[in-house]
Amino acid sequence: MQQNGYNVVRVWINQLCVVDSKGDLSSPYLPNVLDFLQRAKANGIYVMFTIDAPPAQGYENNVPITATIGPANNIFLTQEGSSVEIQYWQNVITWLIDHQAPLDHVFAYELRNEAYFLSTSAPLNLTSGIVTTGNGQSYNMANSTDKQRMMDENLVYWIDRIRSGILLKDPTALVTIGFFAPQGPNPTRIGDPRVIRTYWAIADPKIGGSSADFIDLHPYPGFGLTLKQYVQNFEIDNSTQKPILMGEYGAFMSAYSYLPVAAQELQDWQVESCQYHFGGWLLWTWDSYEQPNIWNEVSGNQVINLALSPQYRPDPCAARPSPGEDIAFDKPVNASGYLPSNPPFMAVDGSSSTVWNSGAFAPQWIEIDLQNSSQVGNVTLVTSQSPNGNTDIRVWVKGTGTGGVFQLLCEFVGFTSDGQVLQYSPQTPLTGIQYVKVEIVSSPSWVSWREIMVFST
Repeated sequence: MQQNGYNVVRVWINQLCVVDSKGDLSSPYLPNVLDFLQRAKANGIYVMFTIDAPPAQGYENNVPITATIGPANNIFLTQEGSSVEIQYWQNVITWLIDHQAPLDHVFAYELRNEAYFLSTSAPLNLTSGIVTTGNGQSYNMANSTDKQRMMDENLVYWIDRIRSGILLKDPTALVTIGFFAPQGPNPTRIGDPRVIRTYWAIADPKIGGSSADFIDLHPYPGFGLTLKQYVQNFEIDNSTQKPILMGEYGAFMSAYSYLPVAAQELQDWQVESCQYHFGGWLLWTWDSYEQPNIWNEVSGNQVINLALSPQYRPDPCAARPSPGEDIAFDKPVNASGYLPSNPPFMAVDGSSSTVWNSGAFAPQWIEIDLQNSSQVGNVTLVTSQSPNGNTDIRVWVKGTGTGGVFQLLCEFVGFTSDGQVLQYSPQTPLTGIQYVKVEIVSSPSWVSWREIMVFST
């Protein structure tokens, strides 16, 4: 992460591991948290700690459930709900302080990954009666406006009270809270009983908003809403809000089956978000292979990383240096040879998990027919190599302007390893190109490629 220019990572403190069966802080687990924080500091990375809920044993189980305030809502609508949260965060921070943790590299404490009320639980499922909540106020459940006011005011109270408790232990801390998108005015998450309004959390405290230092919002592309519509649902008002962070966004394979398209959409999403004053971005996720239905940062040997990395795009609000699509994808391809199980088209199928393998040592080549006279702004190669070692790789181009003769575009000479990403972008885009040929002159392994991508401008 550090080598690619990133500076913040968001991680969970596991609510199942952080306490033992008695509800006491778990000594086997918390040293892992300490170690992670120390490693992050050593690499110049700041850590944003988040939770889905406090541990049940010793904390959440101590919050009462009544006929008028039921499960899930009791955390936000009772005095005990905010009290156990304060106790939890103070206990964790105290443990870290006692063990000389580098709290200067805690970017923020996030009170919730995604906060919500539950519409199927009391008092939101009640149609009558007066309910008194943790902030000391009473609300009429026969009145929908009063119900919404109850949620808004108690969310602000809950945030403010817990933030004050955290600052007693870590006075320099930033405190935030995360949200998925509210369900209107643009319909989304239809039928989901989890409800939330984010306006008063985002709003400046001077007009009644929460005291959170910034707000973490989670708009995902590919789920029917444009970013502008998400902004409308979040009720972002640039004149009255505190800083906002896109602390979670990503690309699901169900929405983007082709990885380069997913990478481009994520980059475009980031660029567009700047006009709505998002001040930071954290992708879901870095390398969570246990979620096979979503592309992660290093999928396909870092295709998304190449699109988002500050090392390659120092200005996140600027359009990509070489905008375009992978014009080599699924194009006709020829090669010097191949194994029956690894034919040449596997080098242009959009997946780095499949490979073209020549079945022989160098020199070998593979040639892509772009089918049209094309403008080329970038060539990206994803290696397939075993064993690793010194290689000599040459990229050639041919087109209408080259007299039918291949011309050398670039050469990579040096030590390479399996899964490495090699990139070349000419100072000015090449025009009139129809054929791209990649030749490996020398290599310690059989000649093979995971993926060859040619990006237009």
